[in-house]
Amino acid sequence: MSEADEVCADYADALKDLQVNSKPMITSLTMLAQELGAHDVSIASRIGELIERHIRTSAPKAKLCGFYLMDSIAKNVKGHYVNYFARGLSDLYISVYQISDPQTQKSMAHLFDTWRAVFPQSALEPIERTLPPRPQKIRLPPPAAGGFYNQQQG
Repeated sequence: MSEADEVCADYADALKDLQVNSKPMITSLTMLAQELGAHDVSIASRIGELIERHIRTSAPKAKLCGFYLMDSIAKNVKGHYVNYFARGLSDLYISVYQISDPQTQKSMAHLFDTWRAVFPQSALEPIERTLPPRPQKIRLPPPAAGGFYNQQQG
C-alpha cells in the first residue's frame, strides 16, 4: 500500500465517524484535508471522492453533515477541492435534496445560498432550478450619518 493509499484510508476511517453535525469533527476533517491535499491534486480528488461517497451512502440524517464538511473544505481550503466538488455538485445535491425531509431541505437551501462566492455559476444553476422559490434577502445600505429623521426638510 502506497503512502497516498494509507493517507486516504486513514481519512476514510475518520470520515466514518461523521454521523452527526459536530463542528469540532468537521473542523478536524477540514484541517486534515488541507494538510493532505491542498498541494496534491491527486490526493485532493481522492478525499473529495471519499466525501461524496460518504454523502451518498450515509443515513439520510448524516448526509447533511457531509455537505457541511464539503462546504467547510471548499470555503477554507479552496483550490483543488473547489474544482473537484464543483464537477459533481449539482447531481449530488439534487439527489440528496429530493429524498430529504423538509427540515433538512431547508438547511440544504440555506447552505446553498452561501455558495455563490464559492462555486462556479455553472455548478449552481441546475440546483437553483430545482429548489423552490425562496425569498431573497434584501440588504439595505447603512443609514447616512445623522440618520433619516435628523435630516432637515427643505
